Amino acid sequence: MWESPESIRSMPLRLIERAALGVTWAGIGLILLIPLAVSGETAFFPLLVNDQAVLFPPTIFPFLVGKGLLFRCLIEIVFVAWTVLAVLNPEYRPRPSVLLGLLAVALGVALVSALLGVSVVRSLFSTYERMGGVLDQAHWFAFAVVLVSVVRLAQWRILLNANLAVGMVIALWAVGQHFDVEALLWAGAKEGYGRITATFGNPIHLGAYVLVTSLVAAGFFVASLVGKNARGSADAAAEAEATRPKTTARYDFRTVLPWLSRLFWGLCALLSAWVVTLTAVRSAFLGLIAGLAAVAVLFACLEKGRVRLAIGAAAGLLAAAVVTFALLVGVVERDPESPRARSSNPLIERTLSFSKRTVLTRLAAWDAARGGFLERPVLGWGPENYVVVLGRHGSGMGANMRIHDNAHGRLAEELATKGLLGVVSHVAIWAGLLVVGLQAARRMGRRERIPLVFAGGALVGYFAQSLVSPEVVTGTLQFTLLFAFVAVVAQTTRESAVSPSGLSSLATTIRNRAGPLPGWIKRPVLGGAAIAVSAAMAGFGWWANHAAFSAASVGALAIRSSEPMRGIAPHYTREFFAEAIDNFEPMGNQFRLFLFQYTRNWWRLLRSRDRAEAATLLALVDAEAPAAIRLEPENWEIPMTLAEMYIEVSSTNPRYRAAARAQIEAARELAPNRYEVRALWPQAPRDPPT
Repeated sequence: MWESPESIRSMPLRLIERAALGVTWAGIGLILLIPLAVSGETAFFPLLVNDQAVLFPPTIFPFLVGKGLLFRCLIEIVFVAWTVLAVLNPEYRPRPSVLLGLLAVALGVALVSALLGVSVVRSLFSTYERMGGVLDQAHWFAFAVVLVSVVRLAQWRILLNANLAVGMVIALWAVGQHFDVEALLWAGAKEGYGRITATFGNPIHLGAYVLVTSLVAAGFFVASLVGKNARGSADAAAEAEATRPKTTARYDFRTVLPWLSRLFWGLCALLSAWVVTLTAVRSAFLGLIAGLAAVAVLFACLEKGRVRLAIGAAAGLLAAAVVTFALLVGVVERDPESPRARSSNPLIERTLSFSKRTVLTRLAAWDAARGGFLERPVLGWGPENYVVVLGRHGSGMGANMRIHDNAHGRLAEELATKGLLGVVSHVAIWAGLLVVGLQAARRMGRRERIPLVFAGGALVGYFAQSLVSPEVVTGTLQFTLLFAFVAVVAQTTRESAVSPSGLSSLATTIRNRAGPLPGWIKRPVLGGAAIAVSAAMAGFGWWANHAAFSAASVGALAIRSSEPMRGIAPHYTREFFAEAIDNFEPMGNQFRLFLFQYTRNWWRLLRSRDRAEAATLLALVDAEAPAAIRLEPENWEIPMTLAEMYIEVSSTNPRYRAAARAQIEAARELAPNRYEVRALWPQAPRDPPT
């Protein structure tokens, strides 16, 4: 039976418990800083190159790889510390939670889908370009468990404001890029759209992040304004105390602090909303409007009388704005060269110069997802395997647009890769958040519920933008924080879709029917086993993270050195590619594809300059090709790239003509409609007539 938190809270923490709690909180604080991390700018693991330590090694996809691996390392440390704390102190064990249960179900569905999918390895580990996968989802679930178990309701104010402080730094960085502050611009950044990225590398990811911070900051700001008009007896007593003359420095600080806090929240909300427009990401702006509309709708449901009427009218106007903006973006065709398409704000300019091709490619990607669902309706093709679905079911625009490894829409992605069970488990999480959050808000006073309602609006905004955009680590961080916040509020107010008492009774019944533990099993033994297992998993995770980071760093060296005009000896490039593949085999296919493309692009030049090195490179390709196909047998990109490479090689070595034709046939079987595959057949080498 769950112990009473009140009775547990009176027990002083032992030294080891304080240490574990300190490590947990330090890790949570560092996780909030993940949006600032960029591979090559932040030291994670030093890299040894020619026996020299490189403290800041760059990686491929530096804006994602560093963030993803840093998060995994931190949560592994945090989870071990929390396990020690939970074993020693029942107060820090997770209580029954419908939301955590739904999150666990979604993780279970993803795991089963991965094990039954077309590429288990890709489903588990993803790619360097996405840094997702089931293992990443498991880390986010562990983070949610830690937050719900450790962070109390009174502490959430501190945690959310710390997250807003990071968001303010990100927003200021983006504004600096807008005003051409040289120190804040990344080398090689494009002019206009694509330049305002802060530390995210992609304006879509930045827009998803700042739309959440804008709405959460607005919630704290509005709550600070409502406070004076929603006082209870305690507030009245505090006001009476405040009227007494005091001249101490402490009194002055307490007087100024509320105004400073209000100024911070207001600036953060406005600055973040402005950055949403500077990114020129229409999905993020649509999410921001949808979030504000959701806030108005929620307040209309919770308030009464004239307040409900006024808020309902505001909700209607905002909803109309959402529909109007969506129609403007998706239906009306405009000329990009028109003078009316020029504006000082990137969002307005991109909207006025909008091409319907953007909508058509999204619809084509979703249509391919629908086709994949119809073929595998229950559990889909496995997480992270959308590229397989696009190859098999892409037609029309879907066959002629550039390669998508993501459906660019969360529901479409779930439908294709995890099937009906994936969609149901995903929607159940959002439905649970709505039900649980509303029930909790009804039990709270007006002032107390405001941050919760705005957090709900931020979740709605994030959900809306994720319908048409891919998700990455920074967006998932925002979602997990708000998810855990709603779960803790629900627990504290004793409101949930299923009452905690009911869950407690169910857990007690299960334990009673299971009977007592065998005599040789003691609770300390179970606790020690839990700590040992979590430590072992964290150790394996750190090894895997280090290996993946080293592979990504060496792979970046391979790509940089692959241009002949750099004057780097070709054998270094080959060795770098081989090392990047070997360092972390589960994600090695990314570098195998780069290796195949490098061989295709520079084969003739390399063979004319150094035949021995060309032969050695070709031997490496021949050794890696079967491994690539074995890891992802349904991925049409692999035989397509091999076919392109073998066509080029066969121009100087006729023995590879058969290999080229075999790979063309394999690509045609996996992706019959793709324009790249259709273009291969006319290039297929023919044997000379006998």
